[in-house]
Amino acid sequence: MSFQNRLTIIKKIKLSPKKANFILRELRGKKYSDALLLLKFLPYRACQPLKKSLCSVAQEVVVWSFFNAKNLYVKIAFANHGSAKKKISTKITWES
Repeated sequence: MSFQNRLTIIKKIKLSPKKANFILRELRGKKYSDALLLLKFLPYRACQPLKKSLCSVAQEVVVWSFFNAKNLYVKIAFANHGSAKKKISTKITWES
């Protein structure tokens, strides 16, 4: 994968894909600096893990290539349904 198209995956966060996609829809096509500002001032709990992921990818691209953070933008952003926790059911039986 080239540094022009980078991929990040966030795992094990308690967040519904519907809520994440609601925010990610606003970020698509935005420049990196504009996306950070949006994530900073949007009043949703889902913004914090998304902001961490965006900063992580930008830092990786800046460190490993000659790109500047000013030239980066969000091309594609989406959230899928991850693994679900298995619910444990307990049954108590009384015998005499």
